[in-house]
Amino acid sequence: MIRILLSLAVAAACFFGPLFADTTGNIVGQGPGVLVSGEYFAVPTVDCLMAQTYSVTGDCAPNEGLLGLLITATVGLGLLSGALGVIGLLPLVGRVTSVITFLAGMIAIITFGMVLKDLMTTEGAIFTDIRWGTYAVGGFGLLTLFTGLGGMRGDRG
Repeated sequence: MIRILLSLAVAAACFFGPLFADTTGNIVGQGPGVLVSGEYFAVPTVDCLMAQTYSVTGDCAPNEGLLGLLITATVGLGLLSGALGVIGLLPLVGRVTSVITFLAGMIAIITFGMVLKDLMTTEGAIFTDIRWGTYAVGGFGLLTLFTGLGGMRGDRG
């Protein structure tokens, strides 16, 4: 059960939580002082999914290149992991879904690191520019990774 909740927490923190403050206005181009959430990055892909266009290229590509793709993947894998976690409550399927949970946690940790790296190296951001959503993605991602590992060894989490 905790596997489901952590996966959904990763997706929610990454999509709805404020990831960073664009103090210079150069990161996303919406002007200085704007709080940026994962929604900014993932909306083109989500809109295409709602229109039943299954692609992450062209008009459906996430905003801001690789960083946007990682944030969109974190949200998507978190939701997929949570949905499969419900199916994974069945005894024979549980270990298979743990692999997806592990991957969701791994991508969340990579996204956390990439957000920090991009903000601190290219924009000269400091820790006060990074908001709680980024830290929540990293923390929930780490817990999700451990839960996925526990499920692969047979622990019913």
